[in-house]
Amino acid sequence: MNNQPDLAARYGVCDRLDEYRLLPVFRNITEALGLQIIDLWRRNHALPAGSDPAQRVSQVVLAAIDAEDKLVAVSTAYRAPFSHSGLQSGGEGEFFFFRTFVQPGDRRHNLPKKLTNSTYDHLKTLPPAGRPQGVVIVAENPKLTKKLLEHELGPFGWTHIGQDARGKQVFRRDF
Repeated sequence: MNNQPDLAARYGVCDRLDEYRLLPVFRNITEALGLQIIDLWRRNHALPAGSDPAQRVSQVVLAAIDAEDKLVAVSTAYRAPFSHSGLQSGGEGEFFFFRTFVQPGDRRHNLPKKLTNSTYDHLKTLPPAGRPQGVVIVAENPKLTKKLLEHELGPFGWTHIGQDARGKQVFRRDF
């Protein structure tokens, strides 16, 4: 057991997958949890050069803990305008841009897919007034091919809308 405060008791559990519990921490992250999140990213070299860890922490939506109450994964979302020009869906609008990080030893049991869909479900509960149109995923990881993501996310309502200017696969799901 961690000697950290009981995260599940503090935040509640919004979803489960095997030994993992997903905690809704959006806009409610304590300084202690923020430091744990930054440590998770740094230990795993997950932060891009030049990124601001504190800004990223403010974007965390869900945190995943294992059976030993250790933080193993997070999902983040930030609001931004999105021009669909050149993509199949056309048009423009504001969306949440989604990212997830699962430490290597826990990239099994469908945890990344569970985090993706549970994050969407959580963001959808935000009040509709002023909420973005939906969620966009730009697959930065080259292992996440169009075929793989369509297979994993398509059944949940995610739609492939093309590639961005860098050749990254882009998926969208409206609220």
